[in-house]
Amino acid sequence: MPSAPPGGADPLVTPLLARDRKATAEFVAEHADVIHAYVSRRLFPRADLVEDMVQDVFMDALRGLDRYRGDAPLRHWLLAIARHKVQDYYRGRVLEVEIGEEAGDLAAEPGIDLWLDRENVSAKVKETMSALPESYRCLLLWRYWEKASAAEMATRLGKTEKGVERMLARARDHFRGRWQGE
Repeated sequence: MPSAPPGGADPLVTPLLARDRKATAEFVAEHADVIHAYVSRRLFPRADLVEDMVQDVFMDALRGLDRYRGDAPLRHWLLAIARHKVQDYYRGRVLEVEIGEEAGDLAAEPGIDLWLDRENVSAKVKETMSALPESYRCLLLWRYWEKASAAEMATRLGKTEKGVERMLARARDHFRGRWQGE
């Protein structure tokens, strides 16, 4: 049972719990753009998956609304659901697509973390990320965009932390090779 009355301070929660269609439409209209933007940035370049994931976020939110305690704004609660959906997608893709040794022995070069954060190279980052195999892209997004630790990733993937670190190293090497045009 929630520690506070369902809905907290958000006036939409009570009519949503009563399955009011007008409130549901207002709820989706009010938050859809933010959730869509969040999901599309994190699934780039897989735009074909965005609409379904956004719909899943809202469906899960509506099914679990009785657990919303009102401790945070409803939008933050929705974004947390979206974040978990994205992480589940990353985990699923990493587990589904076995990462091989196809990156080869590219020379290690420090600073890839800095490259991912610089605005003046964002176009090249997007282009490079788009060219990566999906499993590498998911690993890198999960680690650097979602800021998941290797330990957290290992737990969610059912692998050792060392195994995840090796997978990340291969993904970074592959990124680096694409970045440098190799």
